[in-house]
Amino acid sequence: MRAGHITGWDGLDEGECEVADSVRVASGGVLVDPQAVHAIASRLRTSATTLGDNAKLVRANTFGPAQAGTRYAEQGQRIHDGLVRIESWLLQWQEASGALAEAVGQTVVVLGETDAEAARKVANT
Repeated sequence: MRAGHITGWDGLDEGECEVADSVRVASGGVLVDPQAVHAIASRLRTSATTLGDNAKLVRANTFGPAQAGTRYAEQGQRIHDGLVRIESWLLQWQEASGALAEAVGQTVVVLGETDAEAARKVANT
């Protein structure tokens, strides 16, 4: 890895992402690009919204014993139960993705505050 570069997901595409010196934060040899972290948080928020939208679609397209017919009521109930589980999983993933997006977004704020404080200390020495 070259100095000033990070590799991996930059929030948009796989590959290498150049890190501008003005936005780079160095700590113990770890380089963090706040813009890339912000992009990741944004993508996570989008994912959370998509998961929620799909949970609504699952809920709107219910299927159960009545749709399966009298002779297949048991199978219809199992399909219904499976759809309820899928909706629940989607909602749980939505909640987890939203919480992760919030945490990652807060990281950008903390990094910015830490970097600004370090700059003030350097300027005052």
